Amino acid sequence: MTDANLAAVAELCVRLDGIPLAIELATARLKMLTVDQISQHLGDRFRLLTGGSRTAVERQRTLKAMMDWSYDLLSPEEQALLRRLAVFYDGFTLEAAEGVCSGETLPSFEVLDMLGRLVEASIVTFDAEMRPRYRLLDTVRQYALDKLVEAAEADEARERHAEHFRTTAVEVDDRLNSADSEYMKFATDDLGNFRAAMTWAIEAQRGEIALQIGSDLRTYFWNRVMYRESVKWLTSALALVDDVSPTVPRGLAFALTDASNVGDDVMIHSLRPRAEHLLSVCDGAPRGILSNALASVMLADDARHADQLFREAHLALREAGSRFWTAPLQNRMLSAWFMSDGSSKPEVLELVSIAESENTNIHGDVVRTCFQVIESEYAQILDFVSSHTPVDEWEEAMLLGFGAHAARALGRFEEAESSIRRAHHVFRLAGKGSTFWELGMLLIDLGRLDEAVAEFTDTPLVTATSVLDRTFDAHFFSMIAEKRGDFETSAMLAGYAEASGTTGSFRPSDFDRRRLSESQERVARELGADRYPELRRRGEDTAWEDLPLVHQ
Repeated sequence: MTDANLAAVAELCVRLDGIPLAIELATARLKMLTVDQISQHLGDRFRLLTGGSRTAVERQRTLKAMMDWSYDLLSPEEQALLRRLAVFYDGFTLEAAEGVCSGETLPSFEVLDMLGRLVEASIVTFDAEMRPRYRLLDTVRQYALDKLVEAAEADEARERHAEHFRTTAVEVDDRLNSADSEYMKFATDDLGNFRAAMTWAIEAQRGEIALQIGSDLRTYFWNRVMYRESVKWLTSALALVDDVSPTVPRGLAFALTDASNVGDDVMIHSLRPRAEHLLSVCDGAPRGILSNALASVMLADDARHADQLFREAHLALREAGSRFWTAPLQNRMLSAWFMSDGSSKPEVLELVSIAESENTNIHGDVVRTCFQVIESEYAQILDFVSSHTPVDEWEEAMLLGFGAHAARALGRFEEAESSIRRAHHVFRLAGKGSTFWELGMLLIDLGRLDEAVAEFTDTPLVTATSVLDRTFDAHFFSMIAEKRGDFETSAMLAGYAEASGTTGSFRPSDFDRRRLSESQERVARELGADRYPELRRRGEDTAWEDLPLVHQ
C-alpha cells in the first residue's frame, strides 16, 4: 500500500464490507491486478476472490465457500427469506420485507422473527436511527441474488418488489404534495429501490408500473433538481404505454416539463406532438396538467403568452379539484421573473397563501423572494436568505441565486460569488442554465472577463435555440465586447438582444438593465451619434448564427 493508492485501498475494503477473508483474498490478487482493477471486477467477486492458504479448510479458501457454509446453517425458511431480501437496494424496512418476501411458504407474521435471527447471525444489519431499516452487506446480497436465480424465484420476487414500491411511490407523492417536506428523507432512503423497481418494470415490458412510479416520484425529483433522471424514467416508460392509459397524460406532462427544464430540444420535439394530441382529446385535470407542460415549453420563447396559459391551466386544475393546481401558479413566478414584471404579484401571492393554508405543495418562500427581486428589495432578500432553512435542494438553489443577485446589486461581491457558485453547482448537475447569467455578470463586475467567458460558454445556453437564451447570451456578450473595447460588436449584440427580448417579453432585472444601459452609453459615446444607431439596427436584423463573438 502506498500514499498514491491509499484512498483506493480504503474504498476497496469498504466495498468488501470489511470481511477479513474477502480482504485477504483480494490482497492475494494484487500479484496480478492493480487495486483499481480488483474494484472493477467486484461485480463477480465470488469468482475473483478465490485462493487463500493451501492448508486452510475449504470454507477459508474461497469467499463463496465461506458463504455456502453460512447459508447451509440456515433453516429452509431463513434461506428463502435471505434469497428474497436480495431484491432490495439500499436497505429496506420491516414492512417492505413483509410485503415483498412473504408467501405461501413464508407467512408475513414469521418474517419479523426470521429477520431477527438473520440479524443475530450478522447476515443482515440493522440501523435503528431515524426510521428503522435493515440492509444486506453487498457481498451477502450478491450471494443471495445468485441463490434467488438458482431457485427460479427472481422474476416473482422482483415483480413483488416493483408492486410494493409502486404503492410506496403513491405515498411519497401524497406526502410531498401535502407539503410534508420531512418525507423527502424517507423517499431518499428508498431511492435505490425505486430505481430497481422501474428498471425491472421497463425490462419486463411493464410500462404502466414504471410510468406510475416515475410520475409519483416526480415531485421528489423536482425538489432535488434531478430533472434528467426524471426524464429518463418517464420517457422509457412512456415508450411502452399506449395513450389510452390514464397514466399517460400526467407522465407525459412531467416528462415534457423536465425536458424543458434541462433544455433538451430533441426530447421536447419528440414529446410535444403527443402532448398536443392528448390535449385535444382530454378534459378536466389531464387537460390542465398538459396545458401547464406545453406552456412551460413556450415560456422560453414567449413569456407573456406562457403566463396567460399558466393562468388558464391553474384555473382548470383548481376547478377539477386537482392537487397539481399549484404547479402553474409556481410557473407564473418564473414568467414574472423572466419579464421582470411584478404586475401579477397580488394575484399570485394571494393564491400562494391559499395553497399554504390548505397544506398544498408550494414553495411559497421562493415565490415571495422572486417578487422581491423584481421589486429590487435587496436588503430584505439577504436578511431572509441568511436566516432561512430551505426545505429541499430546489428551494436552496433558487434562494441562493436570488441572494447572489441581491448581494451583487449591493456591491457585496464576495458574498455573491459564494452563493451563486453553490447554486450554480446544483443547477449545472441538472443541466439547467439559469445561474450562468448571474455568475457571468458577477465575473464581469469583478473584471475577470476571460473567466466570465469561459464559465458562460461552458453552458447549454450558447447552443440553445430559445428566444430567452439568445436574448441573455447577446446581452452578456455585448458587455464583454464593451469591456474589451470592441464597440462595434457590442452595439450589434445589444441591438439583437433588445429586439429579441421584445419578441419574447424578456427583460433583465432593474439592476442589470442599469448595468447594460451604462455599458451602451459608453459604446454610443465611442461610436458617435451616426455609427452607433446604424450598428444597433444591423444587430436587430442579423441572424443569430451570424452574430459576432457569441460562438467564440
